[in-house]
Amino acid sequence: MSGNTRTTRMWMALVFGLALFGCTALDFDAEHVLPSPPADGLRLASHNVHFIRLDKDVGAWSLADWEQRKAALDASFKHLNADIVGFQEMVSIG
Repeated sequence: MSGNTRTTRMWMALVFGLALFGCTALDFDAEHVLPSPPADGLRLASHNVHFIRLDKDVGAWSLADWEQRKAALDASFKHLNADIVGFQEMVSIG
């Protein structure tokens, strides 16, 4: 591996690590208020929806479980007021 590639990977790992740490440092609850983004700012959000098992009526990741999870998802997005949202694991199985 060349020195340039190693340096690039090191910087990428550092940036990813700092972003991950910053996300874990946030503690959102009903009383937490996010500051308004600057006028020229852009607010990004990401959420791991996790999959839905269409062949299961009850239990983990079932249709009933999704009915319980989607209200929290809706509340989170309304609270964050993001301009762009990236979803992870947004798939239905079965």
